[in-house]
This record gives sequence, structure tokens and C-alpha cells, in this order.
Amino acid sequence: ESKEEHFSLAKKLYAGGKFDDAIFLFEKFVEIYPSEKETVGQSYYLLGEIYKKLADIGKTSAEIDKFYKKSEISYQKIIEMFDNGLREEALFKMGHVLKTMGNSEGALLAFKELLEKHKNSKH
Repeated sequence: ESKEEHFSLAKKLYAGGKFDDAIFLFEKFVEIYPSEKETVGQSYYLLGEIYKKLADIGKTSAEIDKFYKKSEISYQKIIEMFDNGLREEALFKMGHVLKTMGNSEGALLAFKELLEKHKNSKH
């Protein structure tokens, strides 16, 4: 399959709530097509969203912590890769994840960076 079909299928699985399959395909996409910066960034963003959803429905505190940490890592990868709107969105999402995890200091840093570097942000 083409990279477009690969990414499209991953998004369809995500939209359909088939998170394990979507995670597999997004992670494979990032591995196989690392030079596709925009789509890799979108893959990390959607991985962050999936992990956040899995944390929200987690059954044990260890499971919840694991998924929130994976969500944070996914958003961090975007922050390191981009300086555009996708980075802005990742900072906002990461701030919320960190706050939910009880890391108020980390959340404050993410929100502060969002305000300083993205003054016209909708957030």
C-alpha cells in the first residue's frame, strides 16, 4: 500500500475506535516514512489523542499513568519537530495531560511556552 493509504487506514481505525490497530499503523508509519514530516507530526498528534483516550478509560492507576505518559511523549515529539500550529496544539494538549497527571509545574511550563511563543493562539 502507498503511504497515503497507510495513513488513511490508520485514521479510519482511530475514528472507528480501533485504537490498538491504529496505534500499530501510526507507529509503523513514523518508522517507515520518517521524512514525511507533516504526516509524521499528524501521526504523533493522533497517537497522543489515542493514548489520552485510553488513559481516560483506564481501569488501574498504573494503566492510566502509562497511557498519559505515552500521550505526553507523543505531544513532546511534535513540540521538538515543529514550530507551527501543530506545535501550538501539542503544547496545549500536553499542558492538559501534565495537569491531569498532577504535574502542575510541567503544565505551567507548557502553557507559559504556548502563551510566549504563540501569542495569537486560539488557546
